[in-house]
Amino acid sequence: LTGCAECGTYTQGEMFFDRRNGCLYCSGCGKSGEPLTAGLLAAMRHICLSDPKKVFSFTLPDASLMKLSAITEGYMHTHLNHSFRTLQFYKSVISM
Repeated sequence: LTGCAECGTYTQGEMFFDRRNGCLYCSGCGKSGEPLTAGLLAAMRHICLSDPKKVFSFTLPDASLMKLSAITEGYMHTHLNHSFRTLQFYKSVISM
């Protein structure tokens, strides 16, 4: 998440997260993936690069939090190929 996997650009226009390869691409390199807003990308970088005591010390609008959740869950399923009962339970409680 520190830069485009192709050219190394930190930020250039729209950035994309490729969950299969676990990397970031800029719009200039023509690769595909999940489009990220600047705030969402900043939150992802914060989660991965910050001190563990401050990992969740950020705020995002609800829509961005939902997208962050979908991206991280999709990444988890892609790489672990496993679902978790606690996550399924959490989703069922949230939907009530």
